[in-house]
Amino acid sequence: MSEIVKKFIADRFGEKEGTSVNPGNIGDVREFAQELGSFLYQLHRLSTTDAKSPSFENAFAGSDLIFFEAEMIELLKVYQKVVPADLLQEKFDFAAKTKWSKKPVWVLGELLTQNLKVTDGKLVNVKITDKAVIGDPAFDLAIAWTIFDEKHVKYFLRQPKQMRQRLIEQECSPSDRPSEIINHNILMN
Repeated sequence: MSEIVKKFIADRFGEKEGTSVNPGNIGDVREFAQELGSFLYQLHRLSTTDAKSPSFENAFAGSDLIFFEAEMIELLKVYQKVVPADLLQEKFDFAAKTKWSKKPVWVLGELLTQNLKVTDGKLVNVKITDKAVIGDPAFDLAIAWTIFDEKHVKYFLRQPKQMRQRLIEQECSPSDRPSEIINHNILMN
Protein backbone atom coordinates (compact mmCIF):
# COMPACT_ATOMS: atom_id res chain seq x y z
CA MET A 1 0.00 0.00 0.00
CA SER A 2 1.27 3.39 -0.90
CA GLU A 3 2.22 5.74 1.91
CA ILE A 4 0.54 8.54 -0.07
CA VAL A 5 -2.81 6.73 -0.04
CA LYS A 6 -2.42 5.67 3.61
CA LYS A 7 -1.74 9.25 4.65
CA PHE A 8 -4.65 10.57 2.58
CA ILE A 9 -7.11 8.15 4.21
CA ALA A 10 -5.68 8.75 7.71
CA ASP A 11 -5.84 12.54 7.27
CA ARG A 12 -9.40 12.37 6.01
CA PHE A 13 -10.86 9.89 8.49
CA GLY A 14 -8.41 9.48 11.36
CA GLU A 15 -8.86 6.18 13.16
CA LYS A 16 -12.64 6.14 13.24
CA GLU A 17 -14.31 2.76 13.39
CA GLY A 18 -17.60 1.85 11.83
CA THR A 19 -19.62 -0.97 10.36
CA SER A 20 -19.59 -2.06 6.74
CA VAL A 21 -22.00 -0.09 4.60
CA ASN A 22 -25.27 -1.61 3.44
CA PRO A 23 -28.52 -0.07 2.18
CA GLY A 24 -29.99 -0.22 5.68
CA ASN A 25 -27.30 1.77 7.49
CA ILE A 26 -26.84 4.72 5.13
CA GLY A 27 -28.45 7.85 6.55
CA ASP A 28 -29.09 10.49 3.89
CA VAL A 29 -28.31 8.55 0.70
CA ARG A 30 -27.76 11.71 -1.35
CA GLU A 31 -25.27 13.06 1.19
CA PHE A 32 -23.50 9.68 1.39
CA ALA A 33 -23.26 9.48 -2.42
CA GLN A 34 -21.77 12.97 -2.56
CA GLU A 35 -19.30 12.20 0.22
CA LEU A 36 -18.10 9.00 -1.46
CA GLY A 37 -17.84 10.79 -4.82
CA SER A 38 -15.83 13.56 -3.17
CA PHE A 39 -13.50 11.02 -1.53
CA LEU A 40 -12.77 9.33 -4.86
CA TYR A 41 -12.30 12.62 -6.68
CA GLN A 42 -9.71 13.70 -4.12
CA LEU A 43 -8.03 10.27 -4.23
CA HIS A 44 -7.69 10.61 -8.01
CA ARG A 45 -5.90 13.94 -7.56
CA LEU A 46 -3.10 12.52 -5.37
CA SER A 47 0.46 12.40 -6.67
CA THR A 48 1.17 9.13 -8.47
CA THR A 49 4.92 9.32 -7.97
CA ASP A 50 6.30 5.85 -7.19
CA ALA A 51 2.84 4.29 -7.59
CA LYS A 52 2.45 0.64 -8.51
CA SER A 53 0.78 -0.38 -11.75
CA PRO A 54 -1.72 -3.22 -12.14
CA SER A 55 -0.02 -6.60 -11.70
CA PHE A 56 -0.51 -10.13 -10.35
CA GLU A 57 0.15 -8.99 -6.78
CA ASN A 58 -2.82 -6.59 -6.85
CA ALA A 59 -5.14 -8.73 -9.00
CA PHE A 60 -4.69 -6.30 -11.90
CA ALA A 61 -6.83 -3.67 -10.20
CA GLY A 62 -7.12 -0.58 -12.38
CA SER A 63 -6.51 -2.46 -15.64
CA ASP A 64 -8.40 -1.71 -18.82
CA LEU A 65 -11.75 -3.47 -18.85
CA ILE A 66 -10.79 -5.59 -21.87
CA PHE A 67 -8.30 -7.38 -19.61
CA PHE A 68 -11.27 -9.02 -17.85
CA GLU A 69 -13.10 -10.08 -21.03
CA ALA A 70 -12.51 -13.84 -20.69
CA GLU A 71 -13.73 -13.80 -17.09
CA MET A 72 -16.82 -11.81 -18.09
CA ILE A 73 -17.68 -14.22 -20.91
CA GLU A 74 -17.37 -17.17 -18.53
CA LEU A 75 -19.59 -15.49 -15.91
CA LEU A 76 -22.23 -14.72 -18.52
CA LYS A 77 -22.25 -18.37 -19.60
CA VAL A 78 -22.69 -19.54 -16.02
CA TYR A 79 -25.48 -17.07 -15.22
CA GLN A 80 -27.20 -16.84 -18.62
CA LYS A 81 -30.46 -18.19 -17.18
CA VAL A 82 -30.45 -15.59 -14.42
CA VAL A 83 -29.27 -12.41 -16.15
CA PRO A 84 -29.83 -10.88 -19.61
CA ALA A 85 -26.52 -12.23 -20.90
CA ASP A 86 -26.80 -10.84 -24.44
CA LEU A 87 -27.54 -7.33 -23.19
CA LEU A 88 -24.75 -7.48 -20.62
CA GLN A 89 -22.30 -8.73 -23.25
CA GLU A 90 -23.30 -5.85 -25.52
CA LYS A 91 -22.79 -3.33 -22.69
CA PHE A 92 -19.47 -4.89 -21.75
CA ASP A 93 -18.23 -4.77 -25.35
CA PHE A 94 -19.19 -1.11 -25.61
CA ALA A 95 -17.51 -0.23 -22.31
CA ALA A 96 -14.37 -2.22 -23.16
CA LYS A 97 -13.87 -0.15 -26.33
CA THR A 98 -13.63 3.01 -24.22
CA LYS A 99 -10.20 3.18 -22.64
CA TRP A 100 -8.98 5.69 -20.09
CA SER A 101 -6.76 7.97 -22.18
CA LYS A 102 -5.63 10.44 -19.53
CA LYS A 103 -2.79 9.85 -17.11
CA PRO A 104 -3.46 7.04 -14.62
CA VAL A 105 -4.84 7.99 -11.21
CA TRP A 106 -4.95 6.23 -7.86
CA VAL A 107 -7.60 3.54 -7.53
CA LEU A 108 -8.18 1.56 -4.35
CA GLY A 109 -8.76 -1.67 -6.22
CA GLU A 110 -11.04 -3.09 -3.55
CA LEU A 111 -13.67 -0.43 -3.09
CA LEU A 112 -16.23 -2.89 -1.79
CA THR A 113 -19.11 -2.42 0.63
CA GLN A 114 -17.23 -4.24 3.39
CA ASN A 115 -14.37 -1.73 3.06
CA LEU A 116 -16.60 1.35 3.43
CA LYS A 117 -17.23 2.05 7.11
CA VAL A 118 -20.21 4.03 8.41
CA THR A 119 -21.40 5.34 11.76
CA ASP A 120 -24.77 6.98 12.25
CA GLY A 121 -25.38 6.73 8.50
CA LYS A 122 -22.24 8.66 7.51
CA LEU A 123 -19.02 7.54 5.83
CA VAL A 124 -16.38 7.51 8.57
CA ASN A 125 -13.56 5.44 7.07
CA VAL A 126 -12.35 3.45 4.10
CA LYS A 127 -10.43 0.28 4.83
CA ILE A 128 -6.98 0.37 3.32
CA THR A 129 -6.04 -2.58 1.14
CA ASP A 130 -2.84 -3.60 -0.61
CA LYS A 131 -4.50 -3.32 -4.01
CA ALA A 132 -4.18 0.45 -4.42
CA VAL A 133 -2.49 1.14 -7.75
CA ILE A 134 -2.65 3.65 -10.56
CA GLY A 135 -5.01 2.98 -13.41
CA ASP A 136 -8.44 3.65 -14.83
CA PRO A 137 -10.64 5.45 -12.26
CA ALA A 138 -13.68 3.56 -13.55
CA PHE A 139 -12.36 0.59 -11.60
CA ASP A 140 -13.50 2.20 -8.33
CA LEU A 141 -16.69 3.71 -9.73
CA ALA A 142 -18.44 0.34 -9.99
CA ILE A 143 -19.29 0.60 -6.28
CA ALA A 144 -21.94 3.18 -7.18
CA TRP A 145 -24.17 0.59 -8.81
CA THR A 146 -23.72 -1.75 -5.85
CA ILE A 147 -25.05 0.59 -3.17
CA PHE A 148 -27.03 3.33 -4.93
CA ASP A 149 -30.16 3.39 -7.03
CA GLU A 150 -30.11 5.20 -10.39
CA LYS A 151 -31.04 8.57 -8.85
CA HIS A 152 -28.27 8.45 -6.26
CA VAL A 153 -25.66 7.20 -8.72
CA LYS A 154 -26.10 10.58 -10.41
CA TYR A 155 -25.29 12.40 -7.15
CA PHE A 156 -22.24 10.18 -6.69
CA LEU A 157 -20.98 10.95 -10.20
CA ARG A 158 -21.98 14.62 -10.11
CA GLN A 159 -20.00 15.48 -6.98
CA PRO A 160 -16.56 15.34 -8.67
CA LYS A 161 -17.81 17.61 -11.47
CA GLN A 162 -18.98 20.19 -8.93
CA MET A 163 -15.68 19.98 -7.04
CA ARG A 164 -13.74 20.42 -10.28
CA GLN A 165 -15.77 23.55 -11.08
CA ARG A 166 -15.10 24.99 -7.60
CA LEU A 167 -11.36 24.36 -8.04
CA ILE A 168 -11.41 26.11 -11.40
CA GLU A 169 -13.26 29.08 -9.95
CA GLN A 170 -10.75 29.28 -7.08
CA GLU A 171 -7.83 29.23 -9.53
CA CYS A 172 -9.29 32.09 -11.60
CA SER A 173 -9.07 35.54 -10.08
CA PRO A 174 -12.25 37.61 -9.51
CA SER A 175 -11.25 39.84 -12.42
CA ASP A 176 -11.27 36.95 -14.88
CA ARG A 177 -13.96 37.28 -17.48
CA PRO A 178 -16.42 34.39 -17.85
CA SER A 179 -14.79 33.43 -21.17
CA GLU A 180 -11.43 33.02 -19.43
CA ILE A 181 -13.01 30.75 -16.83
CA ILE A 182 -14.60 28.68 -19.60
CA ASN A 183 -11.27 28.42 -21.44
CA HIS A 184 -9.56 27.40 -18.21
CA ASN A 185 -12.25 24.77 -17.67
CA ILE A 186 -11.67 23.34 -21.15
CA LEU A 187 -7.92 23.16 -20.55
CA MET A 188 -8.37 21.43 -17.19
CA ASN A 189 -10.53 18.61 -18.62
